[in-house]
Amino acid sequence: MRSKILTLILISLSIVLVNCKGRNEGVQIYNPSNADLNVQLNDSSYTIEANSMLDLDLDAGEYEIQSFIGTDKIVDTVINLSSKVIREGVLLNVSGEKLYTLSEIYGAPSFTTLMNDIFYLEDSLLADMDDQLLIDAFVEEAFTYYGISNINRSSYNSVLVNNYILVGNIDIYEANQVVVLLDWDYAPGTPYPDEIEVEDNATNNAFGVHKSKLFNASDLIEYYLLTYSFDPADYDQFDEVDSYE
Repeated sequence: MRSKILTLILISLSIVLVNCKGRNEGVQIYNPSNADLNVQLNDSSYTIEANSMLDLDLDAGEYEIQSFIGTDKIVDTVINLSSKVIREGVLLNVSGEKLYTLSEIYGAPSFTTLMNDIFYLEDSLLADMDDQLLIDAFVEEAFTYYGISNINRSSYNSVLVNNYILVGNIDIYEANQVVVLLDWDYAPGTPYPDEIEVEDNATNNAFGVHKSKLFNASDLIEYYLLTYSFDPADYDQFDEVDSYE
């Protein structure tokens, strides 16, 4: 088990929550790929460089949207953006890739500590991992193997990303979800801060404060490998778990 407990600074007179949502209003296009993404919005054309974000100043209304990587067409659809959606902030996901948000907790109360972990799967096991029930069963078996019990399953998910099962408070935006509300605190390229300042109250003391960040697949895996000190040797035994040979 590699749980991450981040520092919580408590202050009694004021609240200074680190929160990027207020700065995220407007329209953004994120290119998580390693190649340029070309986007056509009605009569306007944009090129978003690899692994970068573009901020747009758009009016409310209907938009025909197409996206390309090289000559490959990724998206060809029509979207409607309301004034409310633009005001609250929206990301146009037109790269053809899944996106993920991971929520980390600042201040780790003993009875709600989150379990974040990563398991590597050999290619021979991937064929069996096309169903969420199998992924969850694999994770449960791994936890049992390590003697980890009484995990609050409502506090985390297990998702398959490439050859890795990631366990944590993770949400997925599917590749075909073009319009995504900006519902995270930190954008790609912005790291989690080591510390945040929050109000000293019973709720924060009891449950901590959750902060979420947007990732593409490769960045999320890299974050897990770096943050939770993944060592492939620790998980070699799971190549031979009876139920998944």
